Amino acid sequence: MGPGSGGTGLSVWVGTGRQYIRLDRITTRMNLSTGIDELDRRFSTVGRRDEGIPAGSIVVVQSDPGAQCDSLLAAGIDERETYYFTTVRSERAIRESLERASDPVVDRIADVDGDDALERIEAVLDDLGEREELIVDAVDVVEAAAETDEYLAFLGTLSDRLAAADSIALVHGLRDDHTPANRRYTLDVADFVWNVEPVPQPDNGQLAYYLSIRKARGIDLAEDDRMLEIDVGRDFHVDNTRNI
Repeated sequence: MGPGSGGTGLSVWVGTGRQYIRLDRITTRMNLSTGIDELDRRFSTVGRRDEGIPAGSIVVVQSDPGAQCDSLLAAGIDERETYYFTTVRSERAIRESLERASDPVVDRIADVDGDDALERIEAVLDDLGEREELIVDAVDVVEAAAETDEYLAFLGTLSDRLAAADSIALVHGLRDDHTPANRRYTLDVADFVWNVEPVPQPDNGQLAYYLSIRKARGIDLAEDDRMLEIDVGRDFHVDNTRNI
């Protein structure tokens, strides 16, 4: 028996050398819904009854500057309280966009720039509540303004605070010739990386949008589950009739 057990009670201890772990204090991290049923089902790990992505996750959504991602970013707002940091569009523009894409109103929207973004986001992390969501759109401004050491420290703080609060972060990054050098660290720390890919259709030349799941840490996805045709209109959804 382990230390402090006294030979009574229901606690179970596992010992390895001088280290003991009390099994009744081990908790399994819950899954949180993305707000998109089809994605929740695909990301659920085997043996889990709750669908979605693990709490504590950092999700990076990458898109071309011209791609429409509002409904994807807004999907989880229906599920939980959200802090929304915008670095490019104004607070008014984000609020109007979210009201078109999501029924609930987001009260906590902040317009930040490269000079104060890290400081203001970290201040919110100190007060982040359980199962809340944090969105940064677009992270490019933050990545470009921060020194590498400063940005790595921020990513560490973000990861630790999300895990402690059972919360998630959704980080939107633009993909073009001007992608900041710090993006490599954003992608490395991320638990999930989703790329929104515009694909011209051979029959009519019109663009169809696909969600390419480049990274899903700890989840074994079949190749067929990594490329999904999507509708990026007001209500984001996966089109199962035409997935490739």
